[in-house]
Amino acid sequence: LYLSSSDIVLATQGGKFPLQQDIHYSLLLQIPLHTLRRSITVDCSVTTIFESGDGKTCALCRLENLKTEDQRFLFESLNNSRYL
Repeated sequence: LYLSSSDIVLATQGGKFPLQQDIHYSLLLQIPLHTLRRSITVDCSVTTIFESGDGKTCALCRLENLKTEDQRFLFESLNNSRYL
């Protein structure tokens, strides 16, 4: 649902939500870059889980151990501006 150079929001619609709060996970992000794809491996921790009551659930996750060049790439790609 949302991605920045410091956070990601993941969601599900119905069923059991696979993430738990305060647990650390490893993610493989694949970001399209023209005809190629950039893969970024990063750790994250679930900081908050939101439930809507109608089976929809989402989690706010803090990205951790993101390499400087990957953080710069995400910032520049998502904001369409240079990383300062």
